[in-house]
Amino acid sequence: MDARLLTGYMLLIGSLFLLLIALWKEPNGITSLRTGSVSIWLIFLFSALFATAIGHMVYNSMIQKIGAAGASIFLNLNTFFSLIGAGLFLGEKLLPAHFIGLIFIVLGVSLGSGALEYYMRSMRKMGTEDKGVE
Repeated sequence: MDARLLTGYMLLIGSLFLLLIALWKEPNGITSLRTGSVSIWLIFLFSALFATAIGHMVYNSMIQKIGAAGASIFLNLNTFFSLIGAGLFLGEKLLPAHFIGLIFIVLGVSLGSGALEYYMRSMRKMGTEDKGVE
């Protein structure tokens, strides 16, 4: 089965379960949805479609293509993008500790994915080609 279709089923079934739990825990919650402004609804839809649906579909497609072990390394980037988003969209104050953490995240993903090793190998190869050594 295609990963995108499976993700769609997963999100749909999960949403239905959450709706049932919400109706059980907050029986009058549906009526309070009418008081939301248009901007709140647009933010909700943007978050649901782009951040959740498309994000999960891309991630699950990558699991299908490169495997779970390779894709799991990139889960660490969730924190990276959450922090950047909090600073840009919510006006959160980013402290030096956040940037130190971001450096560790990027280094960890680079080391874990093999990107740093590939970069080092290509730099060595370019250096030997410049000197005429093959």
